[in-house]
Amino acid sequence: MYLWCISTTKRTVFLSFDSTLFRQVMGQFPTGVAVLTLTPEPIGITINSLTSVSLSPSLILFCLKKQAQAHDKVISSSHFSINFLAYDQADLALLCTKAGGALLDTEHYKLADRGIARIKGCVASIDCSHQAIYPGGDHTIVVGNVLALERQEGLLPLVFHGSKFKGLVEPVTSSSAEVVNS
Repeated sequence: MYLWCISTTKRTVFLSFDSTLFRQVMGQFPTGVAVLTLTPEPIGITINSLTSVSLSPSLILFCLKKQAQAHDKVISSSHFSINFLAYDQADLALLCTKAGGALLDTEHYKLADRGIARIKGCVASIDCSHQAIYPGGDHTIVVGNVLALERQEGLLPLVFHGSKFKGLVEPVTSSSAEVVNS
C-alpha cells in the first residue's frame, strides 16, 4: 500500500512504502545473474545480490533468503562456486530459482579443483570458501573467500532488470566516459 507520495511529471518520491514497492524500485537497478553451485550434491541456486568486497584479500558477498529451502545447505557447505550466466542461459537461471535450488544434470556443470561444481558455458566462475556469515533482515549475508577464478572471453552476460532477463546491447561509447578504479 502506498501511503504518501509527492509526484512530478518525471519523478515520484514515496515517503512511505511497502515491501512490494521497495522491490519494484530495486528492480530498476540492473544486475548480473549468477547461479551459486554447491557440492557434493550439484545444486544450483539463482542469485543476483552479489558484489565484490575486497581485492586483497579477494572477497565476494551475496545475500540468501533465510526462508529458502537451500539456505541451510549453503551455510553448511565448505565450498561453493558463483557462476555468472551468459545471455543464453536464462532457462538455467529459471530452473535454479526453485525454492530449494535445482539438482543439476551433468549437462549443466563440470567439476573443478576441490570438487566444486562450475556451470558450463557461463561467462565466469568464482570458487570460494566461507569467510563470514551475518544476519541481514530476512536474508543471510555470506562473505566468500575467493580460491579460484575462471572466465570465458567473448560471452555476453545475462542481465536482470525490471523483473525480466535481458541481454546487453552495444557498449556505451562517449568521449567523456571514463572508468575510474576506486
